[in-house]
Amino acid sequence: MIVSSEDGAQWGNFPDSFILREYPAQIMSEDGTESEQIVNEAVNLMQFIKGPSPPAQGLRLNGGKKQQIIRNFKDEVTGGTIIYGKYPQGGSCVADAGRCILVGTFSEAKNQTSQACNDLITLMSRYLKDSTWPDGAEGSAAAQAAAGGVNKTTGEIVSAESSSSKTWQPFVDTMLIAKGNVTEALICAKSDGKMWASSNAETFSLKTYEAEVTQEDGSDKLTLIEEAKNLTSLMNSSPGTRPGALGLRINGVKYQFLKGFEEENAGCYTVYGKKTRGGCCIVTTKRAIIVAVFDEGQNHTGTGCNASMSDLAKHLNSLGY
Repeated sequence: MIVSSEDGAQWGNFPDSFILREYPAQIMSEDGTESEQIVNEAVNLMQFIKGPSPPAQGLRLNGGKKQQIIRNFKDEVTGGTIIYGKYPQGGSCVADAGRCILVGTFSEAKNQTSQACNDLITLMSRYLKDSTWPDGAEGSAAAQAAAGGVNKTTGEIVSAESSSSKTWQPFVDTMLIAKGNVTEALICAKSDGKMWASSNAETFSLKTYEAEVTQEDGSDKLTLIEEAKNLTSLMNSSPGTRPGALGLRINGVKYQFLKGFEEENAGCYTVYGKKTRGGCCIVTTKRAIIVAVFDEGQNHTGTGCNASMSDLAKHLNSLGY
């Protein structure tokens, strides 16, 4: 859930039934007596974040019972308030993200953990706290002109800057890396392989270099490898097309091509690659190519990596990307 820090208005939530509510409830005072009060969960949430002291009604979400506060502290990176809540078989994390408040919950019955929930909400709050927010003119002709116009081919607003990584970075950080199934990941343009975001732009990218490539006669020849060009060619080909003689290469590493197929559930074309104690998963959405690699030495699995990629591809396709 994403909530305005200014007035408690909800900006986004999942599922639809997960909302901040207002209702009467029996509230216990410090002397042990109870009285009926109106609980306004949005107001209480803002008081937790802005202070100066926690609300007497406690942390309550979606009309649920009062949660036990495990921790209420300041993030060492942003200085914003972070709260860990607990209830039977589950809990929550609430974080100050600047202009908004992030709320996430987990269910132990669904094999979800407090650590994964806390890490994800904290990571996203740090990103948003450091982000440049729209001024309210987003989507207007003026905003598009200031950003550099509209790409007539893709329909996307073209930034005046060379990189749009500020837009795409959260998808890498929160929906891939933070889930704990992926070692490194990147997102690039489906059209030309231009990099939009990476888990570490300095160490994980689509590279250009020369390498020894085996020819048809069995000899090796030093050949120019352009990973972005080769990847876009492969991912825009018919499903099942195998890489050419240059092979499937990501970040200077050659992977064994396992298979390429249309994943109907996520609405994307998917390619699986393998190397010793690891592998890669590559998916295309309407406008992007997403690449993730996993390392079995870090307890990552192909199944976990592939599932995270499928979830992200499905999400981006639902947004029109």
